[in-house]
Amino acid sequence: TRLAIRSGPALTPIAFADAIGDYLLSVGTTAAVFVRADTDAELHAELVGRGYTEYARSPEMVCDARLDDRPPPKGVTVRLATTPADVRAYAEIAGHAFRHLAFPEDITRATIDHPDLMLDPKVAIALAEIDGRPVAGAAAFLVGEAGDGYVGWVACLDDARGSGLGDVVTRRVTNEAFDRLFGGPPRRPE
Repeated sequence: TRLAIRSGPALTPIAFADAIGDYLLSVGTTAAVFVRADTDAELHAELVGRGYTEYARSPEMVCDARLDDRPPPKGVTVRLATTPADVRAYAEIAGHAFRHLAFPEDITRATIDHPDLMLDPKVAIALAEIDGRPVAGAAAFLVGEAGDGYVGWVACLDDARGSGLGDVVTRRVTNEAFDRLFGGPPRRPE
């Protein structure tokens, strides 16, 4: 499975759709394009016109400043992925969790389990662990040169749901994205 996200207006919607067509289906038979509702309406129309199918609309929020840090729940540690084993753990969590959204588990795992890509400095993965066992995760992807990022793929194993871990890992990768983009942990203006 391949994935594309338009990172800025350098390519028109037509040029972007032309550029990703061959790439998306050059390996495998499934692909996804994330289209941002607030900035990519013309791209959405172009892709639908070419026969792409809208799978779902995800909630979208814009975060323009680092979030307040919150401690994790008692007994939970949160850290960034640094090894191929960490990426694999995150892929397993997401594969399991996204079954509830009708995503095939094996495809989700195969999409994420690419340490060469997922450990790149433009990607951050946060893992929440209970007793050393990874149980939740989220990812942030820095895109373009304008200081933009995408946070998503928030996932939690069934036995750890309902304990605020989605918030913890989402905050961690969001703040890591701001730190990587702007060189440190600036706070919201008072």
